[in-house]
Amino acid sequence: MVALIIDPDFGLDAPELGGAPATPAANRRRLYPKSDGWYDKDDGGVESKLASGTVDHGALGGLGDDDHTQYAEVADAETVTGLWTFDRDPGAPFAVTASSAKVDNLDADLLDGQQASDFAADDHNHQTNGVRTKLSTADVSSPPTDAELDSAFGTPATVGSGFMAQVDDGGADTTLWLVASNGTSWWYAQMTKAT
Repeated sequence: MVALIIDPDFGLDAPELGGAPATPAANRRRLYPKSDGWYDKDDGGVESKLASGTVDHGALGGLGDDDHTQYAEVADAETVTGLWTFDRDPGAPFAVTASSAKVDNLDADLLDGQQASDFAADDHNHQTNGVRTKLSTADVSSPPTDAELDSAFGTPATVGSGFMAQVDDGGADTTLWLVASNGTSWWYAQMTKAT
């Protein structure tokens, strides 16, 4: 029989050859095979059979302790302070599920390669050479009132001087008003349809 002597301070000593394994010296353990598996004998002479085969990770004790700081748990909220690099080129580095939730503090430098200044606000006015224009299909009086134009575009003070707009009365393509603001009042002119 071959027995392996293990010293916890120095590791594995030379194997022993011989018959039945004796109790090892103090602070040592003896490992040896038997017909039904490997055994361990401590320095008190206590013999125990070693587990064999594959150990299921789920059968290990202490898995719920969350004391494995080198791992991030998939189902738990975790704070990661280190820099994680995702390299799946040419694929996307990560995926966001179909969620309408806002991600706080997500500071993306570019969107499709464009700076934020390259995009207009959703309620923007078109501006060409200093003239800002907007179109409304509101159903207005003939001529449109201040209140109707305020409702369609905002007050003259809000839109400012130089604002110009068109009102396609009710979207019917029959009456078109050209309106302008000087920052104080609304001005209008009825356009004549080409024939």
